[in-house]
Amino acid sequence: MEELNKALPIINVKIPESIAAMRKERDDITLFMSSIGDEFRKKKISAAEYEGIRKKNKDKLDEIEKGIRAEWEKIQPLLAASQPAQPQHEQLP
Repeated sequence: MEELNKALPIINVKIPESIAAMRKERDDITLFMSSIGDEFRKKKISAAEYEGIRKKNKDKLDEIEKGIRAEWEKIQPLLAASQPAQPQHEQLP
């Protein structure tokens, strides 16, 4: 998130709250899945439990990624419209 905020000041655009919230949820799930992977490797949960949790959260991550892409597609035209037009150069013969 911070990388995007650093890259976007040129056009003075803040990341929409909906995208920020989805990114936070994605990061939380990714961290949880890493933790569950550790629990599985330590034999604290069964393979069946691990696979069930992993699949459910993978599906959730896929939905979040789709949501993030959809939100970015909504704001891309606004970003493009806010950028100054590029000067066109004449072609020399």
